[in-house]
Amino acid sequence: MEGSVQITSSGLPIVMLADHQTTGGYAKIATVISTDIPALAQLRPGDWVTFQYVTAMEAVKIARKENKKLLELKKIIETAMGKW
Repeated sequence: MEGSVQITSSGLPIVMLADHQTTGGYAKIATVISTDIPALAQLRPGDWVTFQYVTAMEAVKIARKENKKLLELKKIIETAMGKW
């Protein structure tokens, strides 16, 4: 599953992204919220990441807020394109 945080046998966390396996793997300990996946995907191997616990309700609230921002940006772009 995209965003799954797994712990390797050496104790290091790895985050599964688009190339994740469908079965197996290491123990899954967490999931990165969907709004953080794009930023996470831009990191290079070996970059450090800090995780913060959020509840499912908090994750939904964050996703709704991000969606609202994206819709507002879409309107701005559509308005600007209409002026051309």
